[in-house]
Amino acid sequence: MRRWAAGFLAGTLILQQQATLINAYANQILIAVLFLHGLWWWLRRHTSFKSNTNKVQRRHHWCSLLVSPVLGLLAGLSWAHWQACDALQTRLPPAFDGQEIQALVQIDGLPYRNDTGWHFTAKLLQADWPANIDTVHPPQKLSANWFPQREALPELISGQCWQMQLRLKQIHGTANPGGFDSELWALEQGLDGAASVRAASLRPCSDAGWSATAQIARWRASLRDRIFAALPEQRYAAVVVALVIGEQRGISQDDWSMLMRSGIGHLISISGSHITMIAALVAWLCGQIWRRSAWLPLQPALPLRCPTQHIMLTSGVITAWLYVALAGFGVPAQRTAIILTVAALAAFSGIPWRSSQILAMALALVLISDPWAAIWPGFWLSFGAVAALMAVVQPDPEKQGKKMHWRQKLMLALHSQWALMAAMLPACLFWFGQFSLVSPFTNAIAIPVIGWLVTPLALFGCLLPDALAKLVWQLAHLLLSWLMPLMEWMVAPAWAVWQRPVPEWPYLLLATVGSLILLLPRRWPLRWLGLCGWLPLLLPVPLQQAGLVVRFLDVGQGMAVLVETPHHRLLYDTGPAWSAGADAGARIVLPYLQSRGISKLDAVIISHQDTDHSGGAASIAKNIATAQWYSSLPEQHALHAHMRPHQRCEAGMRWHWDDVDFEFLQPAAVSYTSDKWKPNARSCVLRIAYRDQVILLAGDIEAVQEDEMLQMLPDKLRANVLLVPHHGSGTSSTPAFLQAVQPEWAVFQLGYRNRYRHPRADVWQRYADFGVKRLRSDSEGAIQFVFSETTEVSSYRRDRPRYWQTRADGSGDHE
Repeated sequence: MRRWAAGFLAGTLILQQQATLINAYANQILIAVLFLHGLWWWLRRHTSFKSNTNKVQRRHHWCSLLVSPVLGLLAGLSWAHWQACDALQTRLPPAFDGQEIQALVQIDGLPYRNDTGWHFTAKLLQADWPANIDTVHPPQKLSANWFPQREALPELISGQCWQMQLRLKQIHGTANPGGFDSELWALEQGLDGAASVRAASLRPCSDAGWSATAQIARWRASLRDRIFAALPEQRYAAVVVALVIGEQRGISQDDWSMLMRSGIGHLISISGSHITMIAALVAWLCGQIWRRSAWLPLQPALPLRCPTQHIMLTSGVITAWLYVALAGFGVPAQRTAIILTVAALAAFSGIPWRSSQILAMALALVLISDPWAAIWPGFWLSFGAVAALMAVVQPDPEKQGKKMHWRQKLMLALHSQWALMAAMLPACLFWFGQFSLVSPFTNAIAIPVIGWLVTPLALFGCLLPDALAKLVWQLAHLLLSWLMPLMEWMVAPAWAVWQRPVPEWPYLLLATVGSLILLLPRRWPLRWLGLCGWLPLLLPVPLQQAGLVVRFLDVGQGMAVLVETPHHRLLYDTGPAWSAGADAGARIVLPYLQSRGISKLDAVIISHQDTDHSGGAASIAKNIATAQWYSSLPEQHALHAHMRPHQRCEAGMRWHWDDVDFEFLQPAAVSYTSDKWKPNARSCVLRIAYRDQVILLAGDIEAVQEDEMLQMLPDKLRANVLLVPHHGSGTSSTPAFLQAVQPEWAVFQLGYRNRYRHPRADVWQRYADFGVKRLRSDSEGAIQFVFSETTEVSSYRRDRPRYWQTRADGSGDHE
């Protein structure tokens, strides 16, 4: 089973690296692989009946060593392929992009409301599809947004039916190294497309019938509302909600940053430790009640009718799955419940399964239920943690039944923490580019407080009437209000988090082998040599060899450009802010910097105050040390409190880094004394020159500023690469400006089908008429230019194509 499960894991991973699928033969491939499995099973049984000699048994053993992993590999490939084809079958095709339809939808799952509007999953019951579009396999579920215009937003309840006018759009996310893949997440969640509500009216839901998922979602929503009502305006109320129903969207970005730095982010969700702890608690209570049932007038007594161990296992598994339902059947919670179920079935069977066999069986079942699970870090962290604990916490037959001394318990806890650190360090560096050095200490404090006190109290409050529940939830919040400041204090030092570039595959494998050696049983000699596998991770960060690297990050409708010389780094703009607790600085720019091991910036430029350029500045200021800030923000702007030291950008300012010249061409100093200019007119225009290569970052300047530069600085406008002004709007990129710049490359930073319709069709065509090579972030993802002896151009989506990615057409007809 272990060899087959390892092959199955490898097969699913190989499939998830593919750019295309063979849709026409998915069923046939799966049937053929199942036939091979049946044939292998028949051959093993048939030959085993013929002879039981040692020679035949050795032959069976070696055949099994070779064939089982191969069959597992083929099974993983075919199963993941079939699941992927089935999921993509109903995906919104490009022909639907921008179409408006009338549809009857049912609110599915748990709707969420923030300061911008409602965000919910819409299950399509009926739809008026256009006659000219193929709807053999129409979309089933959409990720919908309802942003108010003038009307007041109603209250959305799971299970409601609404008649809605929807504008459709393909699932499309930003694509950056080290970033979150929202397109893959949508595929895994069964979302076929996105939609925005244009108009809606409530309608009776007789068409949908009764739905268990809707009832569970209503129950979760009522619990969420009760907790927020019991903890009004309390900072950690959203944390209590996350512990009860797994809803994490209410937690602020600052709190999440602290939780991740401290290494206890896994506790602020319905995680494996919580589910295991609650299941164990209920199993213990049921076992105690079952053992003490002799006073009941039953013959024979209950323990004689059914063993207490079976009652404990059954109640524990049922509790685990009920907790998973409370979490909305989230994938991480399902993973834990599957592991517990497999362990319980192994105990029921009476077969002496090894712990590694149980873990392999659970791994295979998790991948069967979710073939995309192995792409996410949670899969590797959870199974790695369980495997590490199994390796060090092995039962000793001679000591079974004996009570452990407190010193033995303490040493076991310390040994477990060491094992978790050894197992998690390579994985955390690979997935996040950082490792919390204080996590053993923060977890030693937080696990008992959150796992043994806060979570049971939060769940116990759900069973009580409102008056008593309020007291219990307030007690849980009080414990959090004591714990969280302590965590913040522990992660405050700069050394608390070890940040490194994401290791290359050879280094990762070497570090993993080192961790495996460290986790060997104590009787193995020279286990300390495993530390040698970590040595490459300790090497100094290599300096950039190229003369100049410019990376245009994909931040949606906004701008963010990272400029690197061998010894300096500059960030031009920080991307948009989407809501009060979400911005591109925290969601896109910081993860990319962390994956590169970048903990300091020499300069950050905020071109102007529009939120699509300055929205992520506060997040950058709080998490990245910055030597110098430049901006054209007005003096009363709130961001000035975060930007220290700060200097106003003015035309003529220059500096020199590593053979690279930097100069501001706009705005003129006199523009700050006038009130007639809007923010776009004061955009900081940065000219970067390296040898004979020039990059012009133009912000959101418009035709007037382009003309001013033509008059004042005509000799400095010539550039090889141009960041297209104002995302390609009709107010910029005049023919005279393009004639003066004469760019070889033009980069359009914009959002997919953005509401401003950028780039405008005539502007997009104008660049083509000038013979400019056009690149756009919505279709290319992050775009990189490397200038040294030659110029190398690459983009994230082209270098890393995946079958689930949306292919933007690049036509410029976007909404």
